[in-house]
Amino acid sequence: MVRAVGDAESALLERARAGDVAACERLFATHADRAYRLAYRVTRSREDAEDVVQDAFVRCFRALPKHRGEASFSTWVMRIIMNESIRALQKKRRRERRWFWTAQRQGESDGNAFAEAVDARFVSSAVAEALDKLRPRDQTLLVMRYVEGYSAAEIGELLNQPAGTVRSHLFRARQRLRELLEPHLGSQDLEDRP
Repeated sequence: MVRAVGDAESALLERARAGDVAACERLFATHADRAYRLAYRVTRSREDAEDVVQDAFVRCFRALPKHRGEASFSTWVMRIIMNESIRALQKKRRRERRWFWTAQRQGESDGNAFAEAVDARFVSSAVAEALDKLRPRDQTLLVMRYVEGYSAAEIGELLNQPAGTVRSHLFRARQRLRELLEPHLGSQDLEDRP
């Protein structure tokens, strides 16, 4: 059964490479919901997630002739979705910084509500900044596990790696993230879930 699905997708990919619009639409329809869920969980914005999915699939279809098939189309699309989602977060972080400095200059402080909003934005910004400093593989693993909610086994299946290897990589990625966040957040432990 798995082989039949893979063969059907391979046939669709070949048709899409040849310029068959219907094949591209079918590939999009097959993967769009999962791609949107991942993008939404990373960006936490419907509009950003829709933009990410659209941009990612445009990139995929433009680059399809270069896709060598080393990874399945699904894995390839999800990697592009993850990268586009991270880019969207970076843009959002820049907008938030502009908002913060504009609000501070205009003196729009209304006590605790403003301070809490700034604290939440700072923590979010610190995490996004720390994620940006990680290797792409580590970023992907952490977001898939802790943002998207995939188990180590599911990530392993998606990336074609044993679950034990994924857990090991996740452990190291959490350590790197902890080291990067320590100056910002103090000695609070990050959760060590497998």
